[in-house]
Amino acid sequence: MSVLATIRHRLGWKLGVSYLIVIAVAVLVMASAAQFHTTEALNHHMATMQALAGNNPAMQASLEAEGIKVENDQVVDFKKLFWDPSVELSL
Repeated sequence: MSVLATIRHRLGWKLGVSYLIVIAVAVLVMASAAQFHTTEALNHHMATMQALAGNNPAMQASLEAEGIKVENDQVVDFKKLFWDPSVELSL
């Protein structure tokens, strides 16, 4: 076998294996993403989001400890406290 034929043979084998590895990784990614479609995972996700978005006394207490007033789950004078980098850095 010539040197060129040997190189082609080895390269072809490596490309074939790399293709199988790409497919295996894609299957693993799809399998892990499919877990979100199970009812149990979705319920856990929704419960976590509701806890973060709903009435959170710990968040309100930490904001008030920093001197930020909170009324009806909203920051008072939010526009005054909001830091807009495009305005502050003159972009």
